Amino acid sequence: MSNISTVLTQKGWALPVLATLSQGGIAGVYPLAKALKTSPISIEAALAHLVELKFAETNPGHGHPLRPEFVLTPLGEMMGPKASEILKYGETLGILSLLRKRWVLPIVAALDNTKTFGGLRQSLSPVTDRALSLSLKDLTQARLVHRKVQGHQFPPTTLYMPTQNLKIIREPLSSGLINFILSTRAGLRPG
Repeated sequence: MSNISTVLTQKGWALPVLATLSQGGIAGVYPLAKALKTSPISIEAALAHLVELKFAETNPGHGHPLRPEFVLTPLGEMMGPKASEILKYGETLGILSLLRKRWVLPIVAALDNTKTFGGLRQSLSPVTDRALSLSLKDLTQARLVHRKVQGHQFPPTTLYMPTQNLKIIREPLSSGLINFILSTRAGLRPG
C-alpha cells in the first residue's frame, strides 16, 4: 500500500493536481497553477509525474502543443476522488502543507497499528532514517501520530501509534482501490 503513496508523493503538488483534475475535468498548466496558488513550474513537474504514472494524459486533439491541456486516465479518474478526500481531511485538520511532503502519506498508509521506528523503516524502504525521523516528528507535532518511549527495557524502544485523525486520513488510502492500483502497476517503484 505504501508504494503507491510513495510514488504519488514524489512530487509535492501531484496529489492536489490529481484532486483538482478529478473535480474539473480538463485543465492546463496555468489554470491549475492559478487554482492551486503555486508556480507553473511546480504544476508542470506534477503533471509530468502524473502522466508518467498513467494517472493523467494530454487531451488528445485539443490544446496547443506548447500549452497542452490534461485529462485524467481511467486510473486517474478512480484515484482522483480519493486524493480529494485526503486533501479535504487535511484542510479540515489544517495540515495541507504537511500532506505535500514526500514521506508523510506513505507513513500514514503504513501506520495501520503500533509500530517501531525500525518496523516503519522496513515497510517504507528506501526511506532514509533522517527523512523518516523528520516526517514522524512533523506527524507527532500535528497530533496525527502518538509517540511512546518504553524506557523500562534495554535498549529503550520507541513506539509510534496512529491517532484517530490519522485513521481518518488513512481511510481513503486503505480502500481496495489502492490494492487494485498496486496490482495493475506491478514493478512500479519510487525513484
